[in-house]
Amino acid sequence: MVLAGRMVATESFRGVLVAVPVVILQEIAPKLSRMDLVAAVDALIADSNGALRRVPLETLREQAQAATGRGAKKLRAAVAEARERVWSPMETKMRLLVVDRGYPEPLPNVEVRDPDTGTSFFIDLAYPEWKIGIEYDSEQHRLDKVKWQKDLHKDEVLHGEGWIVLRVSIADFHDSRYFLRRLEAAIRSRKQQSSAP
Repeated sequence: MVLAGRMVATESFRGVLVAVPVVILQEIAPKLSRMDLVAAVDALIADSNGALRRVPLETLREQAQAATGRGAKKLRAAVAEARERVWSPMETKMRLLVVDRGYPEPLPNVEVRDPDTGTSFFIDLAYPEWKIGIEYDSEQHRLDKVKWQKDLHKDEVLHGEGWIVLRVSIADFHDSRYFLRRLEAAIRSRKQQSSAP
């Protein structure tokens, strides 16, 4: 297949010949912001809720390493920042925002079980060692009654298990000052608790 004037690797997907995902990512890399490109890679390698055809992270790393030409360097940088358990673009963006501001990298989609019901919940971004969770709430969380009810139950379980839960929205992404102050206070509180005799 020829794409942008060069021959590219292809594969069959649902009976259609398409360029392999790494080629498409390299092609769009110059046009995307760093965060959007990492989010695209996260979606492609996600172990759940991602692309229809998942590409293992190790495979994508090898393919990106071999890539040459326009967009290859930016793609390699994005693949290095990608994580397999990120299940939404805003989880990617909030994770990168936190890391870019100098905080330790939170783990994506950490599982916590309700000890009473056995129900599993996943915290969008978490610091398990400090029991601090960051939950990104989209507009859908507010409008979907089932999601809202699950979020209430999740909060109840997490608080009962001693977690600090920081709920964030798109406003916190665009103006992160107050969210980062809350995160700083939560980390400081947990560090003080762990160092207390």
